[in-house]
Amino acid sequence: MNRMLENIKRNLLYLVIILVAISYYPPLYSVEAIYSAMRLGLYAIVIFLVALTFSFKSLLKNGLLKAGGIVILLILLEFLIFYAFGLRFEFSDVWQLIIILLCISIGFNLKNIGENRVNQLLQLYAAIGVCVGLISFNFYKSVISESNVYAIEGKNQLGLIISSASAVALYLGISLPKLLRRWVFRFFFLLGIVILLLMGARSAFAALLAFASVLLYKALTRKQRIWCGVILIIIFACSFDFLFTMLIGNHDVNDLNSISTGRLERNILGIAYINEYFWEGELYHASNIPWIHNYLILRLVRYGVWSFLFLFFYFYLFVGMVRNIIKTRRQVKLENLGFFLLIVPYFISLLEPSAPFGPGSNVFMLYIILGITMRAQYMSRYENTSLV
Repeated sequence: MNRMLENIKRNLLYLVIILVAISYYPPLYSVEAIYSAMRLGLYAIVIFLVALTFSFKSLLKNGLLKAGGIVILLILLEFLIFYAFGLRFEFSDVWQLIIILLCISIGFNLKNIGENRVNQLLQLYAAIGVCVGLISFNFYKSVISESNVYAIEGKNQLGLIISSASAVALYLGISLPKLLRRWVFRFFFLLGIVILLLMGARSAFAALLAFASVLLYKALTRKQRIWCGVILIIIFACSFDFLFTMLIGNHDVNDLNSISTGRLERNILGIAYINEYFWEGELYHASNIPWIHNYLILRLVRYGVWSFLFLFFYFYLFVGMVRNIIKTRRQVKLENLGFFLLIVPYFISLLEPSAPFGPGSNVFMLYIILGITMRAQYMSRYENTSLV
């Protein structure tokens, strides 16, 4: 019975990976009814997985889940007060936190999964994420060739999936025991970089480079870092014109707001609004500022000083990520992979409104992996064993 239950859990995880990726397959994504049905299906699977894996006793062993649970309860109380007084709020902001905590709970409460099974999940996630990116690029290539990358539907969401999958591919490319598989996933990583460049997903591209820089710095010896740096400088010099065209394109190089496609101006307007309405934000009236592309600034604009709970959880997880990365010595393992992967959504959160806790299903697997990482750490630290 237990064996059958574990198989069901693993198969549902495989299904989550597949549905997250193919939901952005252009012919499906462009049909609202199909895309919405797939998203609802994903949320239903996640909630079902929570029910299958839930253990209150186990959750008490996880500091992040305890802190996150308290934060969510306080935000819900805060929103209830806002509602009672007819103030403005976005329930999706707290819903994002609820979902990512549920995903962490799934990963943390998976038992008897084994490191080999986890590697299989990671390989599927990396392969299918990059392949869907490749298929999407092929579908949109006529649009991209006309330098109209903003006509690509769901470009930023797709960019997060591709960059996350490529980050996992790089980890597999340096950690898998078989040489052939390592080279296969190194190829997937490089393919992901090229796809992001050609699609014009600049924030996802920059986030992936940030992840790769940190991971390789930790994983390589000093001599290997020097050689890697030399190779990268040569590649950059040889491909400068291509990189400039793809990253800057038709934007005015003398205008930072043009390069940021209006993000800089909107963020500056947001900061000015925060200075003027620090205590209440948009609780009483809308700012009428177009969509702000920065997680922290957007929450401060929406709730003013009352956004402190969102900011607390954002930095609580950020500090945990940085601490784990600093503590890692030489070899990046499953025990710290989840924290390294957070580099991608956190970097993107500086340039997009929903990351690091969204948008939606795009971050499901990142936080399930984080939960698995935290379980591996707990077992190593307190039970003197590893995932079995």
